[in-house]
Amino acid sequence: MVSILAAINVLVLTGMVFVAVFFRYFLSDPLLGVEDTMSYALALLVFSAYPYVTEERKHVQVDLFVGLVRKFPAADRIRLILIDIFVMVMLGFIALRLWEQADKFITRNSTTSGMHWPWWPLAAACAFFAFLSVLMLALRIIGEIRTTGWGHEVK
Repeated sequence: MVSILAAINVLVLTGMVFVAVFFRYFLSDPLLGVEDTMSYALALLVFSAYPYVTEERKHVQVDLFVGLVRKFPAADRIRLILIDIFVMVMLGFIALRLWEQADKFITRNSTTSGMHWPWWPLAAACAFFAFLSVLMLALRIIGEIRTTGWGHEVK
């Protein structure tokens, strides 16, 4: 479901960019508020995709030692646990920093430059998606640690 929402967001964002460029350069009439809308849409795209990316383990990966470690199931299991914990800690850090930023935006009454939309709802939504990713990953780790074949489906 989250991946469908992210895909719709990509389509909407692509359409907005096309329309904005068309109006700005071919009709010499820039659209009011399109930059603010695209800023919101891009941030929501990135952070709304976090839960899906986390659930599917599609984060950026470097496979330097995977071939060597996979020969030893215990070492491979430890490697996967450490990667999951690292991703969970990083996403938790991002969620906390975004929540703090949302609080600062409320305190300062920060708004976008064009349409004067408040920034805090966007920062809070992004914090929510990052925190949701942390919870999903924690539940996945707990569930997979309880199984004997944990980590073997990851390729």
